[in-house]
Amino acid sequence: VCVGEGEATALELAERFEQGRDVADIAGLHLRREGQILRNPLRPYAPDLDAIPFPRQDREHWHVLTHDGAVQQVTDTLFRQHAAYDGTSVTVMTTRGCPFNCSYCCNHSIQQLYAAIGEGQHIRRRSVANVMAELEHARDRIDGLKMVVFSDDSFLLVKEDAWLEEFCRQYRDRIGLPFFCKAIPRWVTQERIRLLQQAGLEQIEIGLEANERVNREVFHRRQSDAAFVAAARVLEEAGIVRHYDVILHNPYMTEQDMVCTAEVLLSLRKPHSVNYYRLTFFPGTALHERAGGPARRC
Repeated sequence: VCVGEGEATALELAERFEQGRDVADIAGLHLRREGQILRNPLRPYAPDLDAIPFPRQDREHWHVLTHDGAVQQVTDTLFRQHAAYDGTSVTVMTTRGCPFNCSYCCNHSIQQLYAAIGEGQHIRRRSVANVMAELEHARDRIDGLKMVVFSDDSFLLVKEDAWLEEFCRQYRDRIGLPFFCKAIPRWVTQERIRLLQQAGLEQIEIGLEANERVNREVFHRRQSDAAFVAAARVLEEAGIVRHYDVILHNPYMTEQDMVCTAEVLLSLRKPHSVNYYRLTFFPGTALHERAGGPARRC
């Protein structure tokens, strides 16, 4: 098992296999030997995201395992049959980390993991030039590319306006495709949305998750209903396609909490879409421990 950020661990593992050397002491790797679990030290955060190679998008090297156990090369037809947006999109991340520490989220678990070795909340962002290089690489190799999906936890980060301005200028000039991103509501402003829209922003996803009480007391999510609605109003006025996230099946949510959540959604201008998620108690998160689950040992 690779624990933490895995690029360097995976590379060293491949090199050891190629050289015929033992892999038992690779940092970031947990493995079983003679009935015992070996837990090697965690690697620090990758300090420079630009140094990590981006996906090659070379489908001639892609293979899948079929139901009958055969290995099959990924054809264009097979790819478009199963890929998002019929294979006409590419997914990219420009950041790692999240400024929030929500009790249900993997980011909470990751932060706890690295805090144990003295590394705190560490949000890193790739350079604009590096992001553009990946996008141009993908555009040159994906026939019929129509959409870019930025899957950062929040594409809008506080105090990142200079990066955002440079990104929008270069993206508009060099890529020019419609794109989708996620954002934390409190950082949605008219100025930022106008800038992104001019560059190609068509769709955005922001999280309501629950009503204000549950967000604050259960999810440890520092967000008011008013801040969410204010962000939604900015997106409505801009005409951006809006996707709102809501978490259901939450035993800590009362009937009144559900009514309050519904009232917030009903106050929003239509049309919009709502993504409903079932609350999952992931081991290693504060919410899992609150529910009586054991703390994960790493």
